[in-house]
Amino acid sequence: MRCRTALIFLVAGLIAGELQAENPGNFTFRAGLGYDFISQEYYLDSARYDPDSSINIALLKRDYLDDKKGLLYLKYHPDNAGRQSLEFGWEQTPDIYRALGWGHFTVSGLRSRWESDFHFERKNRIDGASEAGEEFLVADGRLAWRQNWSDKVESKTRLFGETVSFDSTGGFLYDYTRFGGDITVSYTNRRFDIWSVTGGLEKRFVRDSAVLDYFIWRGSGSYLGSLGGAFLSAQVGLEWKKYNWEDDRDNYLFYSGDFYARIPLGANLFLRPSGIVEYFNFQIEDYFSNDYYRLRPALVLEKEFGSLTLSAGPKSEFFSVRTDYADDDFFEAGISTGADYYGADRLFLIFENQVGKRHYTNRPEFYSNFWYDRLSLIGNLKIWRALSLELLFSGEWEWHEIAADDARLYLISSRLTCTF
Repeated sequence: MRCRTALIFLVAGLIAGELQAENPGNFTFRAGLGYDFISQEYYLDSARYDPDSSINIALLKRDYLDDKKGLLYLKYHPDNAGRQSLEFGWEQTPDIYRALGWGHFTVSGLRSRWESDFHFERKNRIDGASEAGEEFLVADGRLAWRQNWSDKVESKTRLFGETVSFDSTGGFLYDYTRFGGDITVSYTNRRFDIWSVTGGLEKRFVRDSAVLDYFIWRGSGSYLGSLGGAFLSAQVGLEWKKYNWEDDRDNYLFYSGDFYARIPLGANLFLRPSGIVEYFNFQIEDYFSNDYYRLRPALVLEKEFGSLTLSAGPKSEFFSVRTDYADDDFFEAGISTGADYYGADRLFLIFENQVGKRHYTNRPEFYSNFWYDRLSLIGNLKIWRALSLELLFSGEWEWHEIAADDARLYLISSRLTCTF
């Protein structure tokens, strides 16, 4: 306990003082403090389920995460335009530590390039009893080969793998290993429009439950380019997933598509239509596996003011699931407003707030229509010299027709670090 406390105070002292250190070659050291918080609040009205209850409305709250932590990172990055980098980190709360590592390496030839990435994380409790799934080791990596066959045709061949090991398994927690690969072929024309097709495979092995092994085949096609001064992006995909059950339970086909456009309307004024469609088609439908589709169209107007971009427009969602009751079918519509700011290396900010209403089509017994407010904020502020603040906030508020269904959800992740 004394060692952990000393570490936290050491980090706090580094931040509070004026740090002056020569850059030792290609190394960067970061130290700081962090805070992560996830909380959910919801109301439970017993009269909805038991009219004779003497309890009217109770506010229930659960904090899923509330951690103050110290942060230490060491990064090696030779001055080679980002071709190689290696970073190790240590994060510690009074109860838990996390050891992390990342790496990226590139070797380039005349018309080809090898790229590799890896990541690992070890999380362990050092005080108190650990919960199931709290302690684990995860490691993953990717190896890719890019080849320019001509000025217009390029291919990328990629292999990847991941392994996850929990200190205690059982229930819904299982150690597993997965690996796979894919191939992408891209064609670029004289206008620099890019068409590409991708095909890939993935296999997962679960040591303690072979029926959870699965095989995935994926395929997709995409376009990235311009038409009449407008920027366009579109993609379609297909995924087939097969589990190791004796029957065909949980097997599915997943169809997806999305598009995005940015159309100039005048001086620094743009219209951004976009849409996402998803469809799950299960081979065998049961209580937990039902076919459903989801559609998310949006139309946003965007105005640039130098480093500041403001946006506003309608966003909606349609959701339908094929069951005997279809209680989950809904339509929601709202207005989204946003602001992005890129102030050189001093301030980076992405803000969005969406206000709207969700309407359940079939008036289900245990759901009620509600108004919502969803707010998200991502920011990075360079406070003074090498001292910077990183912040991620997400909040969602629901106001239902039946007050017993009201809910709130908050997520906060922040870091105050000094780099030298």
